[in-house]
Amino acid sequence: MVNRKGLAPLLIGIIIFIVAVGTATMYFSVSSPKANAQFSPGINDLNCVKADLVGGSGLTPSGSVTNTDVLWVKSKIGCNTTSDIDCARADIVGGVNGTSNGQVSNSEVLYVKSMIGCSLQAPTCYDSEKKDSLWNWGTVYGVTYNNTTNLSVGYKYTDYCVNSNTVMEYACNSSGQSLASQTSCPSGYSCSNGACVVNQITNSCNDSDGGIFPFINGTVNLTVENASGYSVDYCITSTDLFEYYCDGGNNLMKVQLNCTMFGSNYKCQNGVCVINQNGTVNQCNDSDGGFKPNTFGNIIGYTNNVSYSYSDYCINNSTLNERYCNGVQPTNSTYNCLINSTTACQNGKCIYIVDIIEGQNKTVIVDGKIYNVSLGFVSSTAAKIIVNGEVTSSLHEGETYRLSEGTYISVIRINFNSKDTGVSDVEISISNS
Repeated sequence: MVNRKGLAPLLIGIIIFIVAVGTATMYFSVSSPKANAQFSPGINDLNCVKADLVGGSGLTPSGSVTNTDVLWVKSKIGCNTTSDIDCARADIVGGVNGTSNGQVSNSEVLYVKSMIGCSLQAPTCYDSEKKDSLWNWGTVYGVTYNNTTNLSVGYKYTDYCVNSNTVMEYACNSSGQSLASQTSCPSGYSCSNGACVVNQITNSCNDSDGGIFPFINGTVNLTVENASGYSVDYCITSTDLFEYYCDGGNNLMKVQLNCTMFGSNYKCQNGVCVINQNGTVNQCNDSDGGFKPNTFGNIIGYTNNVSYSYSDYCINNSTLNERYCNGVQPTNSTYNCLINSTTACQNGKCIYIVDIIEGQNKTVIVDGKIYNVSLGFVSSTAAKIIVNGEVTSSLHEGETYRLSEGTYISVIRINFNSKDTGVSDVEISISNS
């Protein structure tokens, strides 16, 4: 016979055992792969995935935090978080409430070390942008689960440009899963390096007579942001001329010239310095100062009182027709741009064309000058070129930058590839005008 007083504790123990078993059964049911897909990650899961940085395929999470993660973060101490995506991933603590602070230090190493052995109970997703944003380039990384193998799988996805106007944007949903969507940038924006950015508005300045050349009545067309206008060379007096031209920074400039500097028989007429036609006149003036195939020029003058104006031009992509003065007579000669150091004829002058590959330095010699050239920045629409340590402005295809020592760098072609798909290269020309 069972003592009733002894039975009560036994029944209570059985009930506790059943509840405990039931609780355990419910716990393991929740942690099954299918249940995980519906389980929202808690703060412990996010802390764990922040520390689970490497160990999978490539630099992806592995599903658990080990000493491998500690060593990897330790190797990133002092790295540049603004230019290195993996460095930015390692910058996980140090700011307010455990956020990143813009540098990788021993704090990150200690944090990851403290998370060794933590377990992920749900699919996890961490977005470096903190929220879905077209305006910022970011990376989504975390852990998902394979329902067949019951193994965790790490992943890493980086925002990128599908084309010049479309962003592939990665984000996290409330269930700790990664999402991807293609979104078009709004009007006035374009895609660059995985984010929508304001279209760059570049000032442009074009002088029809090629610069300070008082023997042609020139017009300078100027565009500044959304405004445009023009200025025409004109005479101030019978001998003085206001000559408009563009400087190397695409700015409109003006200089006052006295036409008698070219000879006492010169005057200003219709915005041009001309010769007073008293008697027979033969005169020749060359804007580039002679036979200079690497500089575009014009010759202008008179032959038996008949005025003329000729410009250098390319016969084909390798042959130049160079105009120059032989005394007071206009002369022209053909010139092969493939000899000496130049490689092509373009816009009435011989130029040196060089292809710069991202991550590589190239040394070239043009007209006896040595140029060390590399890419400072490249996107699908623009590039910055580093020449002998001087960095150009951001140049689109067809745009030109004048170096401080006078050499002109022009971007001919941009072949952009994201870092995930290949290496970019930019074709430029180097010339002295």
